[in-house]
Amino acid sequence: MKNIIFLLLVILFGCKRSNLNCILTNEQIVNQQSKKIVTIPNDSANLPDDLGDRGLDSLTRIGYYTFYKNKNLKSYRFFATNDAYTYNEEYDIDGNLKKTEGGPLVFTNIKEIGKDSAFFQLYFSRLNRVFDDSVLISMDNRNIFKVNLIDDSLRSYISISSFGINTKGFKKFKVYISTNYVNSCNYKKNTLLDTLAFTKD
Repeated sequence: MKNIIFLLLVILFGCKRSNLNCILTNEQIVNQQSKKIVTIPNDSANLPDDLGDRGLDSLTRIGYYTFYKNKNLKSYRFFATNDAYTYNEEYDIDGNLKKTEGGPLVFTNIKEIGKDSAFFQLYFSRLNRVFDDSVLISMDNRNIFKVNLIDDSLRSYISISSFGINTKGFKKFKVYISTNYVNSCNYKKNTLLDTLAFTKD
């Protein structure tokens, strides 16, 4: 009986420790990402100020954070424009993830260069995630290559992967994306798979 009680205590303590790893406060975010974050006053005197990424400007391609009265993270959203977000995470007051919209690939920027090539920038959210150093890219299951993930200098907890593809001779094509990451809350390994489909004019 004593062994069973001890085992239950170990499991319970382990779960609590795991949950604590997910708790992010506004002070932690500022300390970890100080060069990329700005304070945004909110309308409530009882809540900590919101935080937002510096970005290239104050409106597009930025992360935005809100907090509970105890300073724990309430929500994180990545905005592609000033009024539309592509990714959303919401937490309860104890730091447990309760809602997710979208995936860790939070934004894709594509620029056509001439008629026969395209340049891609992929934005990955590292909030409570540890990614591999590289991303595997293929086009129509051919031309498989790896590109590096680098830390974004303007946005908090964002890594970017950039690459170009020769699209000569293609009217329709797909780009396949694959990378691995570990969830730093529960230490589970995950594989991110995504597909981008295109039709050339």
